[in-house]
Amino acid sequence: MLSVLGTILLIAVGLPLLLLLLLFLMPRPLLAFLDGRVTRALDIENFNRQSPYSNPGFAPVHHEVDHGEVRVEGTIPADFSGIYLRNGTNTQFSELNSRMHMFNGAGMVHQVQVKDGV
Repeated sequence: MLSVLGTILLIAVGLPLLLLLLLFLMPRPLLAFLDGRVTRALDIENFNRQSPYSNPGFAPVHHEVDHGEVRVEGTIPADFSGIYLRNGTNTQFSELNSRMHMFNGAGMVHQVQVKDGV
């Protein structure tokens, strides 16, 4: 027969270890099952195909471009100087398991600088 001290040790040490073992082993199949159901319910592939963020202007950029040419229609005043900044999306990976959205994923800052009309 277990003594009182042995019973207390079993409850205090054995039960938490058993629960940790169950938490470590059991959630994986359960979470994988739920993950699949959520993915099917969101219909990610169809949504992303129709999303405005799948257009070429939102395609991933994997390298930085310095001093890219900008075509100007009309003329820029000679005394005009300034910077235009645009913060937008930059999807880093071609395969997504989430819906495309302006605020989903990595970002990128675009800068156009004009100094003395050039």
